[in-house]
Amino acid sequence: MASEKWDMETVDDQAFENQHCQHLMKATLGDRVGIGVLEQLCIRPHKPSGFDGFVGRSG
Repeated sequence: MASEKWDMETVDDQAFENQHCQHLMKATLGDRVGIGVLEQLCIRPHKPSGFDGFVGRSG
């Protein structure tokens, strides 16, 4: 398993390549338990999160 460490002060959170995220997760369904990756990409505006552009914030 590998990981990356980022200096959040220098990351361009508006860059397209920084819009998609993956999270390691543990999932349970009844008595079955597994480990997987949850991928997330928010597309289109979502006012409660402050996303007002096609992907993320426009400004």
